[in-house]
Amino acid sequence: MSKRIALAVGVALLAACAQDTPTGPGSSAAPASRPEASQAAGADRVVVLNQNVYPGANVDAVITALANNDPSDDLPALFAAIEELRVNDAQARAAGIVDQIARYRPDVVGLNEITEIDVDLHPIGVDVEVHQRFLDLIQAEIAGRGLPYAVGASVKDIEAQPYPFVSYVDYDVVLVNTERVNVTASISHTFSLNLGEVAPGIVLKRGWAGVEAEIDGRPYTIVTSHPEPGDAWADLRAAQATELVGSISADRPAILLGDYNDVPGSPLYQVITGDGFTDLWSALRPGVRGYTATNSSDLSSQHLPLVKRIDYVWTRGFDHLQRAAPGSVDLIDDLPADRVQGPDGPIYVSDHAGMLARILLPATPEQ
Repeated sequence: MSKRIALAVGVALLAACAQDTPTGPGSSAAPASRPEASQAAGADRVVVLNQNVYPGANVDAVITALANNDPSDDLPALFAAIEELRVNDAQARAAGIVDQIARYRPDVVGLNEITEIDVDLHPIGVDVEVHQRFLDLIQAEIAGRGLPYAVGASVKDIEAQPYPFVSYVDYDVVLVNTERVNVTASISHTFSLNLGEVAPGIVLKRGWAGVEAEIDGRPYTIVTSHPEPGDAWADLRAAQATELVGSISADRPAILLGDYNDVPGSPLYQVITGDGFTDLWSALRPGVRGYTATNSSDLSSQHLPLVKRIDYVWTRGFDHLQRAAPGSVDLIDDLPADRVQGPDGPIYVSDHAGMLARILLPATPEQ
């Protein structure tokens, strides 16, 4: 295989899911404890779950191999990544994510890096074929358990198809509990500022997806987003955040979910907090570092080595709902007991911990 084909295959399959790079300081406080299943949604609360799903392959080694002048390491690096997709079995990880949905019954679920991967190298004489559709796997698990969840909105973030036999697509998706959430409008927007086409057939773009909805008769706006990763793009992320928060009306409480690829204090963070949004982890878990992401692609390790906090639940417009115990926010999918059985042993469902947030509401007159 030529270096050009190997480069295109590697970029199309993997560039969009590069490891998030920003890191930030945190306290030495102990990590959060496991939330109780009794924190499921109810009439006195809104419960949201946030999870970056992770496609299942590490890009770093592939990019390093493709970027150097030695063509002999291209295919080994690419095939190692494809092997990671096998080991980090998407079916098992989708089941693990739905395990948490079934346990906590959130009103809304925000999912990042929901991927469609199709690679068939037979046309170029290589016996490799991969097909992975993560949303289909999650929906099949939901249907099989009779859970009341449906797609409320989605946005396509990344498209890569440099050749007919290689395709990678990345989405942000919002699921809603149809027994409690009445969706009045679906939201799907692409940022006006994006990296765009970085190579023929490879388009890197981001956006946000969400719903305007009523939960127990109260109106909310709930969205998820996944701004551009990488240390070089801090200003771009801040611009994307400016567009996002500027699109959300202040006439109702709002919740932002997602992997924002930036640490507390970053330009993006300042944009969002400056628009009146509260970082729920910082507000409810002061002094607890709350790391959510790792630089490792090894989902089979005993302990998930979380080193940075870049996933968030942000709230705005809930001040009038506050009381002595305004709610809770916890990490999930980050403990050895949360692992699922992969083809070669236990694996974590993602290289990101999930976040479960419960916002308590005041009693209505009828209560």
